[in-house]
Amino acid sequence: MRCNQRLAPEAQSSQRGRLAHYLPLLNSTLLCCLLYTVVVRINYEAAMPNDVKDYIGQSVTSNMDGNTLRRVSYLIVFSTVITTAFIKDFNVIFRAISVPYIIACTWCVVSCVWAIDPSASLRRSINTIIILISAAVLVRFLGQKQTLRVLYYFLTFTLIASVAAVVLSSVPIFSFAVHPPNESDATLVGNWRGIFWHKNVAGPMMVISMLVFLHFALNRKKTVDWVLLAGSTVFLLGTRSKTALGLAFVVIVIGMLYRSMASKRSGNTLFALLFLYFLLTIIVLGIVDYEQIYTFLTNPENLSGRVAIWISLWSYIKDHIWFGSGYGSFWGIGYQSPIFSLAISQFVLEVTQSHNGYLEALTTTGLIGLMLAIFSLVILPFVRILNGRREDSPLYALCLSIWLFGVLQNFTEAQFFSPDRQVWIFVVIAISIVHNNEMSRLRKRDAMRSLLLRKRPFVPLLSKRSGVRHELYQTP
Repeated sequence: MRCNQRLAPEAQSSQRGRLAHYLPLLNSTLLCCLLYTVVVRINYEAAMPNDVKDYIGQSVTSNMDGNTLRRVSYLIVFSTVITTAFIKDFNVIFRAISVPYIIACTWCVVSCVWAIDPSASLRRSINTIIILISAAVLVRFLGQKQTLRVLYYFLTFTLIASVAAVVLSSVPIFSFAVHPPNESDATLVGNWRGIFWHKNVAGPMMVISMLVFLHFALNRKKTVDWVLLAGSTVFLLGTRSKTALGLAFVVIVIGMLYRSMASKRSGNTLFALLFLYFLLTIIVLGIVDYEQIYTFLTNPENLSGRVAIWISLWSYIKDHIWFGSGYGSFWGIGYQSPIFSLAISQFVLEVTQSHNGYLEALTTTGLIGLMLAIFSLVILPFVRILNGRREDSPLYALCLSIWLFGVLQNFTEAQFFSPDRQVWIFVVIAISIVHNNEMSRLRKRDAMRSLLLRKRPFVPLLSKRSGVRHELYQTP
């Protein structure tokens, strides 16, 4: 009996050891599954066929919740992550996400109360939280090195698969790799999209690939990384995604500038001042050229029709400035959607998003939700990156580039609080890496401080002048 009792703890320890051995592999597989479900969407059809009658009113009649297979995949990943967290440390769920981000997501759920379609709002907000928790907790479990390794292999797979599909696009089974001839927008015909559903997704994904491959190429200095970087650049050119190409140049330059400056003493401060200078310069130029900018942003045909969408939304925003329509309760909720009466052109009825993440957040969650989003997803991550240690400058340079690309792309695509946008899942991962590093540093600082306090106990001292007895710290 005593022997069995003595062996029981050893058996339990052995089981925990085996579990700990397989957990990294399990979590890496789960993160790959999550990325694949969000990013890869093979599409044999035209993004917008010549016969647009079938697409009229799509933005107010489509479900927009994704197909059943994707929703099941999200639930499988989420349930597995929660189970793993329960076995290992359930509190990791709350530590993996910053408090401001939790508050912002809570506001999305609360907005279901006044939403135009409460059921759609609740369903989509829960879906968003499921994906967010899954990604953040997996990053927490894996750590920064293994997370980047998973991103590297996943992006390598998407690049090779996309290139192979484009090369074989003349074969009917691989025809999905390029936009077909029956596109209503003739400029899309022949553009590369690989294993993504649209060239406007393939382009940004190639930018993310370039940033990750550049990070590994600079760190490891291996030929294969430079080859992958060149391949992703060529594929980006093949997509003819002008916005992604322009942003790629900007974020790479800023990322490299941070990488070189942050590794030096006071480099973060200098970078912050330089960044602030450029930001103020842009603001001043915007004020000086206000009339030209106003004229540009009031012409519905500009930015491929995006301005028409923004003008249509503005009249609704003015009447619902504080609370909005409720999260996920503006597009794709049937004919009760306000866009049906607000659209200034037929084109606006053929889209399913605002094509501006900030306007999307303002429209659906109001000014309160927008402020929460900007603080938790823009201000806080940037401040933490600027407070990074010099030894973390290569890692933070990558996170800064991915984060900045997502922030800038939000001006032309709706990404904020989106449940399964392709670029935003990588932004969430980058923010989570920075958050985990910050929390780890704070824990180490607190542990060191408590250790020092234990080594320096209270010792009563007598003041020579007043003779008053004081409780002061003094090393025995």
